[in-house]
Amino acid sequence: MAQENRPHLNITLKARLFDLDVSNGARFEYRDRENKEDLWRYRNKVTVKFPFELTNFELQPYVAEEIFITLNDDNVDRNRFYAGASFNLSKNIKANIFYLWQSSRSDKQCKDINTLGTQLKFTF
Repeated sequence: MAQENRPHLNITLKARLFDLDVSNGARFEYRDRENKEDLWRYRNKVTVKFPFELTNFELQPYVAEEIFITLNDDNVDRNRFYAGASFNLSKNIKANIFYLWQSSRSDKQCKDINTLGTQLKFTF
């Protein structure tokens, strides 16, 4: 398996718009690949959290869209759409359950992936 290093810079802006929590995360990454050409890639993810909570677990629904642009050729080569809900398991643990649809383009072919995912975040 070929090795790849990805140093990157992340910038996230957060705001409130019409009672919605909106964030825009930008990532610039350098893909230092062992057996392929090195690439620069830009990723941008916009997330919108809705201002209400559902059920006794206080589920907070959200949607997000993320694009991946290879800067060497200015192509959008991947797109991700997320829909999910996050909730607190305890004071220091937050859980997230989501659906992810990913569409990738390479060599003039499209490949779609549908995933159901979970995530745990620990804060100290």
